Amino acid sequence: MWWIDIVGLMAHSAQRYQRNITALNWFSFLRFFAFWQPIDQFFVNEIGGDEFTISLGYAAWALAIIAAEVPSGYLADRLGRKTAFYFGQYARISGYLLIVAFQSIPAYLVALFLFGLAMAAPSGADSALLYETLDKLGQVSQYKKHAGRMKAFAIAGIVAASPITVVLSFLPSYVYNYGLSIVPQLAVLFLIKAMVEPPQSKNKPKENSFLATKKVFRLVTKQRLLVFLIALVGVVELIKRSGMELGLSLLEQAVGTQQFVIVIWTFGAFSRAFSSWVAHKIALSGQTLAFFSVCLFAAMSFSPDFLMPLFYIMMFMPVQLAIIENEDLIQRVAPPELRATTISSVNFVLQIFVTLPMLAMGAFAARVDVRLMFQYSAVLLFVFVITALLGLHIFQLRKEGKT
Repeated sequence: MWWIDIVGLMAHSAQRYQRNITALNWFSFLRFFAFWQPIDQFFVNEIGGDEFTISLGYAAWALAIIAAEVPSGYLADRLGRKTAFYFGQYARISGYLLIVAFQSIPAYLVALFLFGLAMAAPSGADSALLYETLDKLGQVSQYKKHAGRMKAFAIAGIVAASPITVVLSFLPSYVYNYGLSIVPQLAVLFLIKAMVEPPQSKNKPKENSFLATKKVFRLVTKQRLLVFLIALVGVVELIKRSGMELGLSLLEQAVGTQQFVIVIWTFGAFSRAFSSWVAHKIALSGQTLAFFSVCLFAAMSFSPDFLMPLFYIMMFMPVQLAIIENEDLIQRVAPPELRATTISSVNFVLQIFVTLPMLAMGAFAARVDVRLMFQYSAVLLFVFVITALLGLHIFQLRKEGKT
């Protein structure tokens, strides 16, 4: 019968889009499945660099992310989600090949810039493709669940790579860590090819990049809840960074450099994985506001000198939670033809908040009393959080009153 054929065709079409969810999860996992980050400073020393070289490399990485964040979102809206994915992967693989081929400081700095481009390229496109896939499957209400899971997969990639990184560090040169990191990135290219873009993701924006960005920023600033969450992430990131610098400076005095780096990296990866999983569950439960306040105030009761693990977890969870809530809100207000651009614009602001404190810490850590900065940041956090949470509560009450 003809109607049976139509039903069968629709089921087949839905199955094609269903595989996007699995592909996006493993895409997130393999992008971060790399074997070089914990040993980065040792490789720099091996090629004749120093701490200044590492700072320059991080500055190149951060600059690339900030510069490419919004244009990459517009690229994804204009030319397709998969185009942005491919661009990011080719940039990442090129960075690895540069390091392996030349093993020099200039090659390292250019590679870090390319890694920054690779980080920024899919940051709006992956969330946009996930939402459009769920919309095609009639499961938009489950966006938080799948978005949180996708972020958890990304951090799981870091965790899974950590023990392999330690084993590879015993090879004659640290360049092997970079060379072997190419293998999972090649596998990502096959995952991208397997993805299917829903028709709505092919709607091209009518505006040029400047007008599209202007339109998106105007839209975002009208969302008070979104502005609150972005600002809150910025302040939390500042206090987290200053507290971590204080704890790390004390830990580094207690253990050797190489052991310190490996232990801290492994601990950080597991802590982030745990925090991401908890934040994902809380986002689904609808208890965001209560969890946010409990986490932040509990974190401030832990001294980063002696209870850094608890401090780190308590500060990382609300950041993850805010990002999940941000994306859920963005997806509901973003114009379909500028969905990736909208997400990338918010990510751009978040990157400014996250990156600038980290760059400042790296530049002035030796000149600034970190303990004093942590105390001042704590006061700032208390004042801001109380104000922000009160504003969020009033906003939610008004929203419920309207509905």
